[in-house]
Amino acid sequence: MLLLPLLSLLSLSCLAAAKQSPRERFTALAAANDGIVKLDDELYNLLTSPSRDWSAAIQLTALKSFKCPPCKELEPAFKALGKAWSQVSATDRDDHFFATLDFEDGKETFKKLGLSSAPVLRVHPPAQGPRQPPSGRSDPLTYDFGNSGFDPALLAEHLSRYTPVPIPYKAPPNYALIATTATSILTLVVVARFILPILMSRWTWAVFTIGMSLTMVGGFMFVHIRGMPYIAGGQHGGVEYIAPGFQTQYGIEVQIIGFLYGVLSLGFISMTMIIPRHTSPARQRYGVYVWTGVSLTLFSVLVSIFKIKNGGYPFRLFL
Repeated sequence: MLLLPLLSLLSLSCLAAAKQSPRERFTALAAANDGIVKLDDELYNLLTSPSRDWSAAIQLTALKSFKCPPCKELEPAFKALGKAWSQVSATDRDDHFFATLDFEDGKETFKKLGLSSAPVLRVHPPAQGPRQPPSGRSDPLTYDFGNSGFDPALLAEHLSRYTPVPIPYKAPPNYALIATTATSILTLVVVARFILPILMSRWTWAVFTIGMSLTMVGGFMFVHIRGMPYIAGGQHGGVEYIAPGFQTQYGIEVQIIGFLYGVLSLGFISMTMIIPRHTSPARQRYGVYVWTGVSLTLFSVLVSIFKIKNGGYPFRLFL
């Protein structure tokens, strides 16, 4: 007794399915899969039928069998566009479909289209109806990944030319960037209490200013502008640290001259400000002897360097 009602119900279901139009069928398939219609050979032929009055963006991929890397890159972008399209009004939504066909489910279609690589994205404009192109041509258009890549925003901008309304795609928040920015700000706030006293110290800026001054006095800009080498070989096979002549200078000379002037400045400061503060006459005396010897030695080195730069200079000091 229960078999007859069950058969009647099944017959009614089959009859309802048979009466379902292709548009209604694709609408139901898209709604069941976040806006993406999964195709096989039969559904592909139906979706691209010459009598269609809708448009379709079809992704031809090969993820199931070949796991192709480009297909993996396109997949999330295409899914995001399909999901965004599912949010528009039903009138516009059901006039354009996002669909995907994997090689495993559509070998005959891939063979018919002569495809030897994936992914391929084809846009099929309406073949009839009010949205049919003015030219009357309904040939599919292939998206060029070489120029635009797999960026979903660029993809949405391109495909919106063929949809009833623009695709309402919005890029998801970049949580990695947000987390990095928040961590950086928090780190700066925590570290600031240790860095600010250093940055606010007059001694920090004094050391920086003196260092910059000695570097520039040593001829850094001259070497940088002219692109001079750091060091060079001498005439007798050795290493030449000081370039002869006033129109040449090696990079290492900047460090040598800066070091000499820096030590001479330290000696001058020591003899005028530090040594007089010592209460012990012996310490003052030893300090004067040491720094006087250092100053005379370094001045002698400077005179020797000047003699190298100017070969005709006849004088020297100790060295």
